[in-house]
Amino acid sequence: MYEFLPIVYNSSEGNEVINDYYYDKNDSNSLVVLFPGVNYSCEKPLLHYARKAAVIEGYDVLCVRYGYKLSKDDIGKEIIKTIAEEVLQTIKNCDNKKYNKLYFISKSIGGEVAGNIANKIGYDNVKSLYLTPTPNTSQHMIKTNAYAVVGTKDKIFTEENIVFVKAYKNVNLTLIDNAQHSLEIDGNIEKSIESLSKVAGIFKEFLEKSKINN
Repeated sequence: MYEFLPIVYNSSEGNEVINDYYYDKNDSNSLVVLFPGVNYSCEKPLLHYARKAAVIEGYDVLCVRYGYKLSKDDIGKEIIKTIAEEVLQTIKNCDNKKYNKLYFISKSIGGEVAGNIANKIGYDNVKSLYLTPTPNTSQHMIKTNAYAVVGTKDKIFTEENIVFVKAYKNVNLTLIDNAQHSLEIDGNIEKSIESLSKVAGIFKEFLEKSKINN
C-alpha cells in the first residue's frame, strides 16, 4: 500500500517548496526521482506516466519541484547547481527508508539538475533516463549507461547534438520521428498519443532492465 508524504524545504530564494513523495511502507528499497522541465511539471503526461510506471514496478517515487522558476534562459547557468544542491538534500530527506538503488527520470532542463546530482553522488550510483535533454546534459549522459529520448524536430536538442551522443554506445538513444520538445507531433493528436505510448514502453524497459542489472 502506497502512502503519500509531502517533503518540504525552504529554497535559497526564500520559497517554501513542497515535493510529492510516494512510498510503499513495506517493500521498496529503490527510489525513482522525477525532475521536471521548464513549464513541464510532474503532473504533465511524460512524467505522470513515468510515476505510474515506477509504482507498477514497485518503486517509491519523489516528484521534485524547484524553489526557483526556471526558464529556457537558465539552460547551462549557475542556478542549476544551486537547485541541484537543494534537490539532493530533499532526496536525502526521504529517510523513511535507506535506499540502495536510485533512478533519475528527467525532462529537458531537469536533466541538467539530475546530471549535476549524479556527478556529485557518482554516475555509477544512479540509473538515468533523460527525456528531451538540453545540449548541456550531454556531458552527463556520456559518462554512464544512460537512456535518452529525443524528438527529431526538437529545436533545443538538435541534429548536431544527436550525432554527438550517438557516438557513445553506452547511451541508449531513442528518436521519436517528427516529435518536438514535448515529444508530441504538432497538429496530430493520434501520433502524439502513439509517441507517448512508445515512451511508456521505454519507461518499462528502463526500470525492468535497471532492476535486473543491479
